Amino acid sequence: MNRDLTMELDDTICSRCFCKDQKFLHNHWDGTKGHKICTSCVLFANPNSFCPTCFDIIAGTEELIECVGCKSNTHVGCVPDKDKPSLFVCLTCKSPKRLVFDIKLKELKGTKVMDKEAALLLLTAATIVKKLISKALDEAVNAAAKHAADTISVKKKASEAVERFMKLEDRPSLLDPSPETSRETGRLQRLSL
Repeated sequence: MNRDLTMELDDTICSRCFCKDQKFLHNHWDGTKGHKICTSCVLFANPNSFCPTCFDIIAGTEELIECVGCKSNTHVGCVPDKDKPSLFVCLTCKSPKRLVFDIKLKELKGTKVMDKEAALLLLTAATIVKKLISKALDEAVNAAAKHAADTISVKKKASEAVERFMKLEDRPSLLDPSPETSRETGRLQRLSL
């Protein structure tokens, strides 16, 4: 297949669900490599990153209730009191189509705009991807700093070894046939007898 055509297809097909002609593909980082995936796949792949009721990003400080189905977390304040049993099922498990990104353009003052639900899904997915990429960047920076520190340490040890070797070079070698070395070799031979 032509490389240009392949690159063009990569920009329009989700690498997770293979849906075609996506208007928005996110550069999703899975911890080892990046993938271009659609908004719905970002949301389905990261259920613990957002509240499936209000679509706010989970900050980690709020009180949450876990879904028994998908193990996602919902803000306790987003769950009506009647729906707070010990076996809570989130809105995504009740209606998975809520996370399907489907743009419905509306006319507003002569301009076509995205509907509010689709915009909310797009914003949530983009925020999740931004957090994942920022985390990967931080990890890469830390790994590079550690690698640089290790390299400096190894270079220092190598320099010290070279210096020790150079000091040894200044001494007469036992293999050197000079008169001083011959005396030392003879003395060592007599001691070994």
